[in-house]
Amino acid sequence: MRNLASERTVRSFIGRVNAHDVGGLARLMTPRHRFTDSLGASWAGRAVMRRGWEGYFRWFPDYRIEAEVIVSSGNLVAVFGTASGSFEGHAGARGIDRFQEPAAWLARVAGSRVADWRVFSNSSVTARILERHRTKPAPESHRARREGHRRVVR
Repeated sequence: MRNLASERTVRSFIGRVNAHDVGGLARLMTPRHRFTDSLGASWAGRAVMRRGWEGYFRWFPDYRIEAEVIVSSGNLVAVFGTASGSFEGHAGARGIDRFQEPAAWLARVAGSRVADWRVFSNSSVTARILERHRTKPAPESHRARREGHRRVVR
């Protein structure tokens, strides 16, 4: 059954993503919030994800989610739309550091907070952008993610 309260929570979460409001995102996460990327890797904990979002917004300071369709069933909310951004805010001379791609997100809402946020997209696009800039130091949170810090093993 459709859950308008859960949909409102997810719309607020997307609003905080688009505003790059890491504090607002943290307030909308449960303490044990879990983020799962499009490759299936997961990270858990509000503090870990706060650092993760800070790093991602440094890499892609114009990152944006455009929600076209939002559907819910109970505490699950699915979002279908587009993700876009450019590395360090620069699309480059040929636009090679910019992405705009179809994406989907699945959220599990607990009360008025997001407990799980799962991304479904073509991660190879952002991976290629990051690979082109591999000589640049990774933001602290992403360095920790690569080293497995607080990574959830399935």
